[in-house]
Amino acid sequence: MTSATPPPALEGARVAVMGASGGLGSAITHALAASGARPLLAGRAVDRLRAVGIAEAPIVQADVRDPECGTRIAEAAVESFGGLDGLVNAAGIVAFGSLAEHDDDTIEELFDTARAFDRCPLPAGRRVAVVTNAGGPGIMATDMTSAAKEKYDRLIAEGLLPQRRWGTPEDVGRAVRAILAGLFPYTTGDVIHLDGGFHIRRL
Repeated sequence: MTSATPPPALEGARVAVMGASGGLGSAITHALAASGARPLLAGRAVDRLRAVGIAEAPIVQADVRDPECGTRIAEAAVESFGGLDGLVNAAGIVAFGSLAEHDDDTIEELFDTARAFDRCPLPAGRRVAVVTNAGGPGIMATDMTSAAKEKYDRLIAEGLLPQRRWGTPEDVGRAVRAILAGLFPYTTGDVIHLDGGFHIRRL
């Protein structure tokens, strides 16, 4: 089946990226900028946000654990761009193992991080991408997972994943770019698995 209209582009799209200086956030930010989007960079460390290297991109110091984080980012976007067309939450913490192995505070922080933009006003019809290991990206090669590299190198080699490799930040960047460009127009509230097949149930 073909469509008579081309897919929406990202040229000029105003997109806030929370956690823009992290391994995944930086790759997402560069993927969006390369597609013509105008990113706003948000995160805790201003110097790291500047080091992402997106010229003239507005920078907002914000922490997803702050209840006012979303509002602060939205206000900065209105001031810099006149509004927002998309949001990406790529901020996060890492916790290895099952839920049973972690205390309640760690579990609550994981889910609070994923919900950081709940209170961020966004006009109807705009797009939000939440990058979280609670069903989305799987085993990604970033600084945050470096402590477990030896363990997962072994598990991947033994067949933990149908695709026997680590995921990369670029894998996530391409997926987020496609979501924000409207290439999944009939997808709402879905989890897109970027995990090399880890979620597939096998006997």
